[in-house]
Amino acid sequence: MDLFEDDKRLFLRPVLAFAECLMAAFADGPCGCIRCKDGDGSQSGYAYLHTVEIAGRVLNRRFAISTYSDVRGALAKAWESFYKTVLPEGGRADMNAIAAFVQGPAARRIEVALYAAGVVADVDGVPHFVSGEV
Repeated sequence: MDLFEDDKRLFLRPVLAFAECLMAAFADGPCGCIRCKDGDGSQSGYAYLHTVEIAGRVLNRRFAISTYSDVRGALAKAWESFYKTVLPEGGRADMNAIAAFVQGPAARRIEVALYAAGVVADVDGVPHFVSGEV
């Protein structure tokens, strides 16, 4: 492969769909739900953050389209398409391997989206896949 040639696997439909999933999981601005408004934006006691900052931008999570099953499903299809293997159900999550098939602005959202959806959780400070919906 030519050093300046793009990896054709980056343009496979499931890989692009995963990047779109990451981009759609967050909208511009802080969360505007009643709970956030009543608490003046405080997220103390929240199991899942409503407002996050990614690359200096304040974004709110779109819960309806960023569930465990949505994100895990899109990741699994992209992984299988890119690596020709099945995404592990549990165990250590190789974040570098995931980042290898996500380009552009979506790449900055990988970690936040995977943790927010409960697809990945820290075990002794190391990211691991969570099997089953949380």
